[in-house]
Amino acid sequence: MLDSLLQRSQESSWQNTETLVQDAQKLDLLEDGTFSHVFCTFVINFTEDPQKAIAEMHRVLRPDVSWVPCWEAAVRQVSGDASYTAPALFHEGTTELRWMEDAARKAGLSSVNVQTGRCLHSEQAVESAVETFYGMGNPSIKLLMKGYDKNFIKATRGPFKNAYEDRWGSKRQYEVAITMVAREAA
Repeated sequence: MLDSLLQRSQESSWQNTETLVQDAQKLDLLEDGTFSHVFCTFVINFTEDPQKAIAEMHRVLRPDVSWVPCWEAAVRQVSGDASYTAPALFHEGTTELRWMEDAARKAGLSSVNVQTGRCLHSEQAVESAVETFYGMGNPSIKLLMKGYDKNFIKATRGPFKNAYEDRWGSKRQYEVAITMVAREAA
């Protein structure tokens, strides 16, 4: 799997791709909050202590927040373009349960189970949310900011903060996560 990942990384010109083998229950070579996503297949059920593995996955995850509406509001204010719409970061169907289920069945999968869940984010203060957005380096955030110079991005901070505060106030922000489990049709 690691060789396959490295080959795909080279073929796709991915930057900074590294592989590392560790015990899922003790990811001691990885710092807290260094990853935007954790993906595993047939891992947790094979560990001696699944709770430890899940806790380690949680530890290495950094908060990831749906910032698009706040970014759009900030860009509209700074640019004066009231029609600005952020680039699509996800295929629109992948946020709909029915679309995901239909896509899985069309691909030949069976026993499809698709569910949603609400994932609360750690930022409870507006200031920390703004700092996370502007400092996290998440690839999707980079896509949102692509094409804007540093001065423009700096000018969006205040409007972004206001939009975030208007949208979320004192409530914790959340994402809706979609989980799909399926198997190959017999």
